[in-house]
Amino acid sequence: MRDEGVNIIKNALKVVQNEQVVSVLNKKLVDCFENLDKFNDAYDVAVKMFKTYSCHELYLRARSLAVKIGILDTFIDSMLKYVQSNKRYDSFLIMLRILSFEGCTSELINTAMKSDGYSRHDYLKYTCKSLIYRALGGKSIILNDLREFLQGIEVNKIDGIVDMVKTSKDSEEEDFLLTRAIEILKQMVQFHIAATQRSRYVRAAYYCSIIRDIYTCVNEKEAFNQYYGSIFKENNRRPALKDEMKKKIF
Repeated sequence: MRDEGVNIIKNALKVVQNEQVVSVLNKKLVDCFENLDKFNDAYDVAVKMFKTYSCHELYLRARSLAVKIGILDTFIDSMLKYVQSNKRYDSFLIMLRILSFEGCTSELINTAMKSDGYSRHDYLKYTCKSLIYRALGGKSIILNDLREFLQGIEVNKIDGIVDMVKTSKDSEEEDFLLTRAIEILKQMVQFHIAATQRSRYVRAAYYCSIIRDIYTCVNEKEAFNQYYGSIFKENNRRPALKDEMKKKIF
C-alpha cells in the first residue's frame, strides 16, 4: 500500500507544475520513503528539495536522513560546498545558518569577517548572536541588557541559532566565543558611529552595553572601561554620541 503511495506521488510529480503543490508532494514522498525504510531514496529527495528552496527546515529534514544513513559529515560538507557555489541572493546567510547550527564557530567567524558590501553588518550581527547564544543560551543571566539580548533571540526563533547543536565543548570554549563576539560587536559599534546620526548613536550605545555585560561576565570590567574611554577620546567632537553613550552605559 505504501509502495502504491510512492508511485501515485511520482506520477503526480510528472504532470503537476504548480510550485507549491510540487513542494508538498515531494515532502510526502520523503515521508513515504522513510516509512518504507528507504532512507537513501528519502535522503535524495530531501537534498534535492533543499537545493531547490534552501530553507532551514529542509536542511534539517535532509540532515536527519543523513544521520540515519550514516553520512552526516559528508552531508554537511557537500551542503556547504553547494551553498558556497550557489548564486542565490541569500546564499551567504544560508551558509552562516548552517555553520551556526553545526557549531562550526571558527568557520562562521571567518566567513562573516570576510564578508563585504551592504549586508555585512547583518552578517556580523547574526554571527555575534550565534556566538553569544552558544556560550550563554539557556543560562541564568542577571545583567539586564545581555539577558534581554538573549531573550530577543529566543522570541524571534532565529534559525540556526535557537536550534543549534550544542556540545560540552562549547562551555569549555565559552571565553573564546565571548571574546570573538566582543570583537564583532566593536565593529558593529563603529559601523553605527560612522553613520554620524543620533539614531545610529543610540544603536552604537546599545551594542556597547552588550559589550559591557559580556566583559562583566568574563571578569574583564577594566578592559571595558578602557574601551569605553577610547570611544570618548576618539569621538571628542561628537557630543550627541557621548550623550547617548552616557544615557545607556551609566
